[in-house]
Amino acid sequence: MSDYVIDVVELKGFEVRYVVFGNGAKSMVVFPGMSVGYVDQLAEGFYAKYRKFAQDYKVYLFDRPSNLNEYSSVETMAEDSVAALKILGLNDFYLIGYSQGGMMCQYIAINHPEMVKKLVLGSTLSKPNETYTQVMRAWECLSAAGDVVALNNDCFCRIYSETYYSRYKRALSMFAKVGTKKQLERFKYLSMAGLTVNCFDRLKEIICPVLAIGAEQDRVTTLQGIFEIVNQLGCDYFVYPEYGHSAYDEAKDYQERIEKFFKMG
Repeated sequence: MSDYVIDVVELKGFEVRYVVFGNGAKSMVVFPGMSVGYVDQLAEGFYAKYRKFAQDYKVYLFDRPSNLNEYSSVETMAEDSVAALKILGLNDFYLIGYSQGGMMCQYIAINHPEMVKKLVLGSTLSKPNETYTQVMRAWECLSAAGDVVALNNDCFCRIYSETYYSRYKRALSMFAKVGTKKQLERFKYLSMAGLTVNCFDRLKEIICPVLAIGAEQDRVTTLQGIFEIVNQLGCDYFVYPEYGHSAYDEAKDYQERIEKFFKMG
């Protein structure tokens, strides 16, 4: 049995679920990318990748707030998440965000600079581009139609590199039918919210050190999304030439890069 706990923060009118483990004195907060599943379903894999941080950090993986609807935005999801962070007493934490989670983290670092010690942004962007807009609209349509197999297969082929997808296509197909009607509705709202991100002009309000990590084969947010952030912030960055959008899953040294960045300075 893995040494993690799944818990929930109850707020006025909604809740935020999270996974937590570790006994370190420092806090690490992670916001994942969009997923048909909830953090409960991501917990085992996340723990396997991040348990190396358990000695130095108390590690939190946060789900999206439960009050999603057609009016939700990346910024409102970020602000509702901040409310949960404050209830848990989290402050001066190391923050990691992937894809849409990275968009939320940008808003957190902009609107609440006193809360964030260092920030890692993986496979994300600060304003929509053509590729990203097409992907969000496609995912919105597939989830609205209730076609869970088509949605999952489309997600798999877009987020992974061609090499990874070809190698694990058969295994990934086993998960293609996973997703309830409620989860598909949630994914539709996440796709709609994804197009509301627009913090590029505010990026210079981020005052903490930032590491941006991109991938050349990113067919969701694109490498352009990461370079726009890097050029605006002048921050540290790294690019994986051989991986796709989910480089954070594909690259074996991804967590080591994060660990090294957090320990610097």
